Amino acid sequence: MRNFLAGWVWGGLVAGLGLGTASYLMPARVDMAGAPAPVTAPAPAPEVATAVEPKPAPSVAEPVAPVVPEPVAPKPVVPEPAPAIPEPAPTPATGAKTEVAPAAVAEPAQKPDVSEPAPKLAAEPEPAAPEPAPAVQNLPPLQAFAAAFAGDGGKPMFAVILQDVGNPDVDRAAAASLEMNISFAVDPDSAFAAEAMAIYRAAGREVIMLPTSLPAGAAASDIETSMAAYAQLLPETVAVMSAQSGGFQDDRTLSGLIVPSIGAQGRGVVIFDKGLNNAAQIAQREAIPYATISKVIDGAGETVPVMRRYLDRAVFKAAQDGAGVVMGTLQPDTLTALTEWSLEGRASDVALAPISALMQTR
Repeated sequence: MRNFLAGWVWGGLVAGLGLGTASYLMPARVDMAGAPAPVTAPAPAPEVATAVEPKPAPSVAEPVAPVVPEPVAPKPVVPEPAPAIPEPAPTPATGAKTEVAPAAVAEPAQKPDVSEPAPKLAAEPEPAAPEPAPAVQNLPPLQAFAAAFAGDGGKPMFAVILQDVGNPDVDRAAAASLEMNISFAVDPDSAFAAEAMAIYRAAGREVIMLPTSLPAGAAASDIETSMAAYAQLLPETVAVMSAQSGGFQDDRTLSGLIVPSIGAQGRGVVIFDKGLNNAAQIAQREAIPYATISKVIDGAGETVPVMRRYLDRAVFKAAQDGAGVVMGTLQPDTLTALTEWSLEGRASDVALAPISALMQTR
């Protein structure tokens, strides 16, 4: 009986020691969440009905150190990064982004060089530079200071000259602004010569030089000196006109000196249709432009109706000759007669022109 109890006690100790050692040596089970699974204690051994000879137990004094393996932590699952999609490049014209498919691209699209300016959509034609007008000093006065004239449908040209005698009752600016082509004759020896020329030229009218103090029998050197001085006093004149009475055209010798000097200055000659007309003959021989006055409309104190009648007669003669020139004095009655004639007379039958236009046709 004592042996039986002793065997049973030793069997229980051996079984307990074996189970403890096994549980100590085996690693803990890891579940899906990473927490160690609980260790289930083994069921107790059933009772042995028969007596078993107990085996000698190993020495407890020198226990064997168990080999405990290092726990291995589970590797975290890191998702692979998505492939980088290149930034779409803006188009050069509008700068809008274009869609890029997420397919594999060997190299990213090269961005445009922003240092270069964008090309123009359309080439804008550069305005053509205006051609410079010819220098006035390179043209003769007859052309450089001529008034604009375009002609009038083949009608005969008709010029009106008004002599400025310095009448204080006349408004020169108003006379120059009349809606008709009038040329003005100015004496270079008069005190108002420079002022009068400036007024007429500002209105686009032509000015004629009318010297009245040329000495008879003067030498050629005196004529040259006088004509050069007149040209400095009235530089913007297109022609030189002889006085109606006692002018250079009445003296053949004086005409032979003055007319070539006028032509050398690049100006034309204006004379009256009377006598032998030596000045006209010299001008023709020297190929100098000239014009001839056929009628003076107010030479004897004519009234306005009479001056209008003279103008109509001059128009009739111009239709026969192809051109006509009349002269008057810058005074109120003459201006009234010209204004009424231009509205009610035969002015529409001719082309009112500056004096240079008639000279150009010679």
